[in-house]
Amino acid sequence: MNLYAVPSEQLPSDTTELLLDHNNIQELSSSAFVNLNNIVRLSLRFNSLSHLSKDSLIHLPNLENLDVGDNPI
Repeated sequence: MNLYAVPSEQLPSDTTELLLDHNNIQELSSSAFVNLNNIVRLSLRFNSLSHLSKDSLIHLPNLENLDVGDNPI
C-alpha cells in the first residue's frame, strides 16, 4: 500500500489484527494506535523502522504478538 504511517483514523476501533507489512513506515508516533486498543496482533514486517519506542505501543494493552522482522532496527 506504500504507507508512511499507520492509518489509524481509517481503521475501525474494534480492529484486533493489523498487518502493515511491506510499507515504508519509518517510525511509530505515540499516538499511532490511540483508538486501536483492541489490537492483539500487529505485524510491521518489511518496513523501514529504525527504532521502536516503548511509547509507540502504550495504547495497545491487549497486544500479544508483535512482528517487526526485516526492518533496520
